[in-house]
Amino acid sequence: MDLLGNEISIDEIKSVPDDCEFALESILAEFSQPESRDSDAEAAEPLAPSRPIVMDEEAEGVLSSELSSRYDSGSAPEPAPTYDEPPVDDPQNDDVRIYHIGTAARKHAPPASSEEPPEAEAAGHAVPGNSAGETGAADHAAFGDFAAEFAFAGAGAGAISPPIELPATGADEIGSPDAPPPPAPVRRSFGEALAAPFLSILALVALKKGQRANAAAVPDEAEEDAGPELDAESASKYYAGNAKSLRLRMRISIFLSIILVWFSFGLPVAGILKTNPTAMALVCLILELTVVMLGLDIFTAGMLSLIQMKPSLWSLVSVSCLTAALDAAVTAAMNGAVAGLPLCGVAAVSMTFALAGANQTCRGFRLSLRAVALSRSPFAVTSESGVADSGQTLLKSRRGAAGYLRRCEEPDFTETAYRTVALLLLGACLLLSLIAAAFSKEWKYFFRTLAVITAPCAPFAAFFAFSLPYSIITRRIFHSGSAIAGWPGLRDIGNAHHLIITDGDIFPPQTLSIESVRILEGTWPEKVISCAGSVICASGSGLAPIFTDLMRRNNCSIQRVEEFCCHEGGGLTALINGEEVLCGSAGFMHLMGIRLPQKLTSKSSVFVSINGALTGIFTIKYIPVTSVQDALASLLHTRREPIFAIRDFNITPLMIRKKFRMPTDGFDFPTFARRYEISAAEPSPDSQISAILSRDGLGPLVEVSELGRRLYIVVKLSAILSLICTFIGVVLMFSLCLSASFDSATAGNLLTYLFLWLVPGIVLSLGLGR
Repeated sequence: MDLLGNEISIDEIKSVPDDCEFALESILAEFSQPESRDSDAEAAEPLAPSRPIVMDEEAEGVLSSELSSRYDSGSAPEPAPTYDEPPVDDPQNDDVRIYHIGTAARKHAPPASSEEPPEAEAAGHAVPGNSAGETGAADHAAFGDFAAEFAFAGAGAGAISPPIELPATGADEIGSPDAPPPPAPVRRSFGEALAAPFLSILALVALKKGQRANAAAVPDEAEEDAGPELDAESASKYYAGNAKSLRLRMRISIFLSIILVWFSFGLPVAGILKTNPTAMALVCLILELTVVMLGLDIFTAGMLSLIQMKPSLWSLVSVSCLTAALDAAVTAAMNGAVAGLPLCGVAAVSMTFALAGANQTCRGFRLSLRAVALSRSPFAVTSESGVADSGQTLLKSRRGAAGYLRRCEEPDFTETAYRTVALLLLGACLLLSLIAAAFSKEWKYFFRTLAVITAPCAPFAAFFAFSLPYSIITRRIFHSGSAIAGWPGLRDIGNAHHLIITDGDIFPPQTLSIESVRILEGTWPEKVISCAGSVICASGSGLAPIFTDLMRRNNCSIQRVEEFCCHEGGGLTALINGEEVLCGSAGFMHLMGIRLPQKLTSKSSVFVSINGALTGIFTIKYIPVTSVQDALASLLHTRREPIFAIRDFNITPLMIRKKFRMPTDGFDFPTFARRYEISAAEPSPDSQISAILSRDGLGPLVEVSELGRRLYIVVKLSAILSLICTFIGVVLMFSLCLSASFDSATAGNLLTYLFLWLVPGIVLSLGLGR
């Protein structure tokens, strides 16, 4: 039997001519060389280890080809397959040779014998030129890839799939009389069966919390594949259109909710509504369903997130409206058996506040994106770590507004908090309603109890916790061309401990000018201006723009600066064309031994010395700005630590005290080496935008910093008050229903409770507008 499974008789072996000699090397070369045997140069080539073959044809095409034995009876063997080998000098084929199967494909059939192959054949055919110990991992296909691909691809082409081995406990033991009977199911007690659903809910909440924590650390693939971000102008128009629609629906909903509030407080009514409880319940149901239809997008979004087991604040509103509608329907169906009004008024007011909160959010985003769209070359404020000694630091830099819209649309703190507890709240409300109905033995009030306990889960204050103060602050900073990137931007600004202040923040470029220039005798003015301007530009201080303009007007060019050094005395040293250039204040020149004229000494001048001789004096005029003065005054009363990373040696604490007429005791002026290091910090590649500034100077930066911090505190405090209102309301309503005090757990009392908890949030939000 040959290697392909064909039987070879003894007579055929004996019929070989005597003059035909076979050598072992020629036989191995015959089976190992894939190239044509007519080429002497290729035949003389030494045997190489086997390499993987990459086929262009698909597996289905290969398996669909006709199968036949290699040798037909009474016919000569078919020609060997031809391969098109790429050029040897191709640099991409140094490690792996890629062969393409030619037209003469090798055809063979599996052996007809059904006997199991020998152990050597079952392990795989040996590769000529490689011994059993020399075979490497590269000589074999990856486990499972070849077999699985060809088994499934050739299933419809007549391919023979490998036999499937059944496990030992297979079909032979199924139905056997000797097989042991299946174990009986374990019966749980009534307490375990009752507690199992709620334990499952708690376990699911813990699992979701862990998944949310892991998702915060790992970027979501869906966010990465979200596609291109909408530009700020188009996004602003989109939110303007949504705000217009929400405003109209909110006004209609307010009108209908006022009617329901009138009914809920028991104010006078006329006609059939006064005498027929069923008619009153039906009217309340109709009005509530109308309000729900006005907020249909909120209702459907909330129910969809609840179905996906990701309930949010809108899900709580939707459940509140649903339970109130069921309460009204049951009250109307029982024809007065259930006393009191249904909770339709509370649910309708909750939906109205949801519409109002969405409207305020859209207005805030519209103004925020409008400010970004109007900014030609905005400054980006980012929160960086590692810049200061500890904590986060706010850094202003020239950067585009890419990613600003997506930052705005991230969930705010209130929404995140209610997403964490929403599933637990809904499960607890259902459980407490069952317990209250069981203890009070008033099952006809079950839907009333469920509606009463569920209503505080969607407090009115929760919908204004972020939307109202953010809209107020956005409207205030819009006039200065600034914008904050939603709740993520507020979080970054609120958690920052430091604020970097540079030269341009204290004295913007338009507030600096060269008042006079004095060139001493014996020097070329062009040389002095070029040396002074080159050193100042190398320092990167706020004086660089005015010296650059001075060189341009005097046809001077920037020279090559070598061995630049900054001294703590308030001066700069460098080598220009082999000459030592000193540039600094009057105090620095005295420290370096340079004599200055007594009449020309000024605390706001830049002195230049070349090779130890004073050559020029540039008097700088610093104009203080009122907005910077107000910003410095506000920094005195903030808990955030400002770091004055100023490179201009003339700007000192004493100068700021005299120019802006305020104390500087609480300001941090680090060493000049540390100033250069901090002011040279750039945003990291992973940092995201927290705010956008359209104007330069300290005023807009401090305004965004301080208002953002106050807004951050107000949002968190309002959200915490909303959560407290929810938990206290659920416990209070449960206690009233447990004692069957349905005369106290009315829609009017519940509205009063929720409106009272709304007042602190509105007061805090309106305080930001001052």
